[in-house]
Amino acid sequence: MENQPIMPPPPPPPAAVVTGAVPGRGLSIAAMVLGILALCGSWIPFLGVLMFLPAGLAVILGGIGLFQANKVSAPKGFAITGLVTGVIAMILAVVVTVGVSKYVVDHGNKFGINVDSIMREARKKSSQTTTTTTTTTDTLKY
Repeated sequence: MENQPIMPPPPPPPAAVVTGAVPGRGLSIAAMVLGILALCGSWIPFLGVLMFLPAGLAVILGGIGLFQANKVSAPKGFAITGLVTGVIAMILAVVVTVGVSKYVVDHGNKFGINVDSIMREARKKSSQTTTTTTTTTDTLKY
């Protein structure tokens, strides 16, 4: 046993590196998630209008996250992704909803939808509601 060389002890494990929270990182991630969600939902006709809420939040949170990241020179990728996807989702929601609405108005008769009669009925109900409201207001004045 004396002929065996003595092995040096193994080196200590590397010290754990603890990093603090990066300002704006949570807001940036939230913006990215909301932007992607809004982008996925904005393709669905008429549901896309509801996607304005998460898209708007993505733009706001992405802007705040980008501002905070610029202050401390932190990564800006999530914030920019949130901003871009939020804006694209808003534009896409408007384009899809307007396009589908125009198509239904122009070609509704093919599907058994008489848009003119629906509009007439809506105007009738609107004028009846206005007349009823006016009559009620007049009687309350006396």
